[in-house]
Amino acid sequence: MGFINKLLQIVLALGMLLLIYAMVITGTFSSSQKLTEVLNQSGFYDSLAKGLSNQLKSQVIGTGTTPDVIKAGIGQGVTTDLVRGLMQPSQIAVVDWLNKGTGTLDVRFDMETVKDRVSSKVPDPKAKFEIAKLLPDTIVILDAGKKDSSVLAGIERFKQAYDFIKFAIPFLWGAVLGSALLLFVLNLRGGSKKLTRIFYAVIFCSAIGAGLALIFKYVAGGINLSISDSQSLLDVTLVTKIIITLISQTLPIFIFSGIAGLVGILVAKLVFRSKDKKIKSKKK
Repeated sequence: MGFINKLLQIVLALGMLLLIYAMVITGTFSSSQKLTEVLNQSGFYDSLAKGLSNQLKSQVIGTGTTPDVIKAGIGQGVTTDLVRGLMQPSQIAVVDWLNKGTGTLDVRFDMETVKDRVSSKVPDPKAKFEIAKLLPDTIVILDAGKKDSSVLAGIERFKQAYDFIKFAIPFLWGAVLGSALLLFVLNLRGGSKKLTRIFYAVIFCSAIGAGLALIFKYVAGGINLSISDSQSLLDVTLVTKIIITLISQTLPIFIFSGIAGLVGILVAKLVFRSKDKKIKSKKK
């Protein structure tokens, strides 16, 4: 009986841990607003702004005052806030595609806003004219028509993983609720144990989750994103940092569940105090 209890507690703890991670990931990628928060914390927009700036500067050829002025204007105009705004339509498209799974995915930047912003940073009329002529009207981030696109291949692999996570959530709920119910039934005559065994598993899960969240919070700070241009959106390092950032954000959840587990144990021992005394006296 003791082995079965331990096994069920392990299943409950691990199932609860995976369930929390799965719900955090699906909750984030089903909301453009939540995704924006994570991308912001992961440094994605900062890196993408630098990558887009470098890509645009590379299109300015020649030497002299005018190219230097244009490059300086690009450096001042292409900011993190600007890129964050440009990314919103793309994020909405990606979120819809991930969750609805219909249609093709084409993501591109409308560069008119960028041109206007860069031009506002350049006082030279000649440079303004060159900016309008040199900078593209649109930058394609992801073209569903290009089947050999590494970005498309990367996002399709992520969608497969995301679909698997969504598929696994009901089974994780089943594992968590089923193991908790079995622990309750197996310890039905054990006084407070019918509840404390469940809460001990919750505390074990919370301890592991909180520890991982703290470790990943430290690791996330040491990962530097380097997006060389706007085509590097799904760099492996980027995806890794986003997932690590998500896991690090689960710390409050596990702290709360750990406290709830401790309170549950205290309440169970108080409620079944007389029953526990009878069981203990019988053993003697």
